[in-house]
Amino acid sequence: KIVAVLPPSRNTPLPKQRVLRKANTDDIQRRDQMDKLAEEAHQCIVNLQHEDSDFAKSALGNPSVSFVECDFQLDGTKLFVHFFSKCRIEFGTVPAKIRNLPQRFGFSKCFVRLEQINWRDATPY
Repeated sequence: KIVAVLPPSRNTPLPKQRVLRKANTDDIQRRDQMDKLAEEAHQCIVNLQHEDSDFAKSALGNPSVSFVECDFQLDGTKLFVHFFSKCRIEFGTVPAKIRNLPQRFGFSKCFVRLEQINWRDATPY
């Protein structure tokens, strides 16, 4: 269910769901706030990859894995972590350090989804 839709950029596909209302200034401010939190989350993950020995031993600690960006859903219930790797990365569960990342930003119940993207998607970043 989409509550608000911000003006799409050229690369953003149009939503397939029905739009309930036009985005107002509160929605835009919330989106800006979530973008800042997503930037901080991305920086935390990059720091984990380089500094944490337990994380480095996991599949995502592989030096060929490059974390591209993070996105919080507008209501804070989902965190999408986009990463690029030349080879396919298999992991059974999300590492605890990433799974617990939203709690650092005050989101108690937040689903974390890791999405591997290809080189074409990673190029604009």
